[in-house]
Order: sequence, then C-alpha cells, then structure tokens
Amino acid sequence: MGMLVRLLAYGVAVLVLFLLAFPDWKGTSYHPFSLCLISSGAVLMFAFLQAFKVDSLMVTVVYEAGFVLAVTMYFLYTWPSSRPPLQLLGQGYRPNRAQARQGLKRLGLDPDSAAAWPVLAAFPKR
Repeated sequence: MGMLVRLLAYGVAVLVLFLLAFPDWKGTSYHPFSLCLISSGAVLMFAFLQAFKVDSLMVTVVYEAGFVLAVTMYFLYTWPSSRPPLQLLGQGYRPNRAQARQGLKRLGLDPDSAAAWPVLAAFPKR
C-alpha cells in the first residue's frame, strides 16, 4: 500500500510543480481530470506490480520513475496555457521565483507566509 501512496504523491508533486512553474494556465476542468488520470494511473501501476509480485527494489524504482516521467510528459504536452510548457522550455524559458509567487497567488495561497518560503526557495531568483 505504501507504493500506491508514493505513486500518488509523485503524481501530485508533479502537478503542483507545474501549477507553480507555469501560472498562466486557464480552464477549470483540466486539473480535476488530470488528478483523476494521475490517480487511475497510480492504481493501475500498483495493481500491475502487485499482480506480478514484483519484489525487486530496482524494478520498482524503474517503474516509479517511468510513472513520474509519464505524468511529466503528459503535462508538458497538454498544459492549458497560451503556449505549451515544452515549447516554452525549448525557447529558453526557465521558471523562477516570480512565477512561483504568481502561481501561489493563483492557487489562493499567501506567497509571503513562512510556509511558502521553502517552496519559493526551490526556484531560482532569476
């Protein structure tokens, strides 16, 4: 059961990273649909690994990394903004602290709070 929780946490962490790094998203149904997709993918991956009784740590790590890569690629190609993140990153865009602050505001969180500081510190100043 711990593997399922880890997979869900990885997927949600990637979603939060994209919410902060690319705050100019639009739409209201994309994010709930994406959460359902992440949850379904995590449950399917968990069921697959349990059905085949995978006990190898290396195989489990590879499958979990593949899951994170799949979620990341999904968001890179389908993020609802004026330009997809893959195109922005290809043109040299790098998310910084200002975009992360804007993302926190867009989520309704206070970017000046003490709890927001560790999140903002993960992004470069410029």
